[in-house]
Order: sequence, then C-alpha cells, then structure tokens
Amino acid sequence: MSEVWGCGWLSSQGGLFLTGGISLISCLTVLLPSLYCLVKEAGWTMLQNWMSSWLVSNHWDVDFTKVVWEGLDLLDQHHHKFLSVLIAISTIHLVSTLLLIHATLFKDRKFFIPWIITDFILNIIMSIIFIILTLLMFFINLVMALVFPMLAVLVVVFWFLLWRNILTMYTSHKRFQPVQPMPDIRQVAPNPKLKSIKNSSEI
Repeated sequence: MSEVWGCGWLSSQGGLFLTGGISLISCLTVLLPSLYCLVKEAGWTMLQNWMSSWLVSNHWDVDFTKVVWEGLDLLDQHHHKFLSVLIAISTIHLVSTLLLIHATLFKDRKFFIPWIITDFILNIIMSIIFIILTLLMFFINLVMALVFPMLAVLVVVFWFLLWRNILTMYTSHKRFQPVQPMPDIRQVAPNPKLKSIKNSSEI
C-alpha cells in the first residue's frame, strides 16, 4: 500500500507492522515480569527490596516519604490483586495487538476495532499516571521534575500518534478491505434476452 493516511511512514503497511510490533513488545514487557512476580514470590520480594532501598537512599520531605512508605506497604499487602490486574490488562491488549497484525496481513479493517478501543483506554490511563508522577517528581528531584515531563509528553504523544493513524485507516481508507472471491460463472443468472432468442430459434 503506497497511500498515505495521515502521518507519513507510520501510515504505510510497514507502519502498521511497526505499530503492531511496538504494541506487542510493550504488552510482553508488562505481562512476563508480572507473571514471574505472581508465580515466584522471590520476584516480588526482589522488586519490593529494590523500591525500599531506593526510597531509603533518597532524602525527601518527611511527610512525603511517610506517604510513599504507606503506599508501598498497601501495595505489598495486595500485590497479588495488583499483579492479576496487570496480567489481565496486558493479555487483553496482547490479543487486540494480534488481531491488529491479523488485520494488516489479511486487509480486514474490522479487526482494528479491539486495538483502537483498548489502546485508547490505555492511553488515557497512561496520561493520568504520567501527570501524577510529574507532580510527585517535584518532591523528589528538581532535575527529574524538569526532564521527566518532557519524556512523558514524548511517550504519550507518540502513542496517541500511533492510535490516531490506526483510527484514520479504519475510518477513511476504503480500499483496506479483504479480497473478495471471483464469482462462479456457473452461478451467473442467464440473460433473459438470450433465452428468448433461443426459444424463437427453436420455434
């Protein structure tokens, strides 16, 4: 496909495969560690120890540090539920990504719909998380408070760009359809004019 739907190289068929590949890697990056930490308690313990040591090594505001400790304790108490939610969300989006790749291979736009819906929801959730983390960065480090928002904006804009291209392809590209089989000649209805001429000749 050589047509351009909206954003240059991201709008080609190669851009579709790139979107599917990035989405696939992102899903597996969340899914596999979450599965490991849920199955192996040592995995979650290692992660918990790393977060605790990182918190101890940084000298923040006392009230803020206390709130973070309480949040980590609450997360540790319910980490099975937290990991289960992450696994469920990653699995759903992984299936949607596979359907997106299937739609790209077989040119069937209806399989874009699950990915468009799930990715839009995840983009909203990711934006909210980045906004909260940006506010928290002011309590951690001034440099991080300046750098993190710029990186967060780049990530969010890039993901929304991918989502918009898929949505544009689904809504406006009329030729992105599955190949229709050729009609069987034997099933074509006979021409009534030819039939009348045949009957008159027989008379």
